[in-house]
Amino acid sequence: MNQPNDRARTGRRAGARAVVGALTLLVGLSGARAAAAQTPAPRDTARADSVRADSLRRLPSDSAARDSAVARAMRARTTDGSVFDRVGVDRLRLSTVGGSVGLVWPRRVEVARMYAVHADYGEIARGIHVVFQTSYWSSRYTDTAVRGLAQAIGDALGTTPPALGRIRTSDLALATDVRWMPGERRAARRGAAGDPAALRPFLGAGFALHFLDVEGVPINDTFVEQALDGVGIGLAASTGLDVALLPNVTLTMHARYDLFSGAHFASLRAGGSYRFDATRATDAARSILAPRSRP
Repeated sequence: MNQPNDRARTGRRAGARAVVGALTLLVGLSGARAAAAQTPAPRDTARADSVRADSLRRLPSDSAARDSAVARAMRARTTDGSVFDRVGVDRLRLSTVGGSVGLVWPRRVEVARMYAVHADYGEIARGIHVVFQTSYWSSRYTDTAVRGLAQAIGDALGTTPPALGRIRTSDLALATDVRWMPGERRAARRGAAGDPAALRPFLGAGFALHFLDVEGVPINDTFVEQALDGVGIGLAASTGLDVALLPNVTLTMHARYDLFSGAHFASLRAGGSYRFDATRATDAARSILAPRSRP
């Protein structure tokens, strides 16, 4: 009588074990599917890594960005400084001083003696010099000019022309010239900067600040003196010749014409100049004439 019960009990146990095994299998399959859904495939992972590497390569690093900024700044600085490099403003140095004396022919004024001093600050380009100079002359109005001035005053006042007597005038000028000196350029090429026979002609142009002063006993402290006095900026053109007598000593001959409001005059001068270091000036000229290597 107990055998049927044992068989039934054994069958129930086997069925329970089969159900538990089936449930365990289902749970394992579902977990594997979830893990497979969350974990990318090896091919997808490789593709993502490749895209990330490309993106990183496209994005510049901090050092690369700094290098690029420095390179741009250096190029901008080189571009901005190229004009000054070509002009050579940084090469301006006092190289020569001198003086001269001559004659000046002002309009409506008697021929006068002129005194001048000059300072050459060297080359700013091939054969181009910057020269500063100061000149002074003093003379008197011609008799014709004085009579004309008296007549103009009488007409303005409606009276007889006054007797003005002698009227003197003077001019103090501060000038800046740019001179082209092809002779020095050729001398630097052949190494003859100190040759006593070296001739160096020049052509120049520039501007000057003139201080005119007029005085005379009849017109002192009057509106006439105030009208004739004045300060003006004018233009100038010049030409001349430098003759190197010694390595550091030069004979200078100079013709000049000044034009500004109220007066204009021509002048001829002769004098001398002293060059502080002829050897250094020659080496500087050769360095300017030498072709520049381009990076």
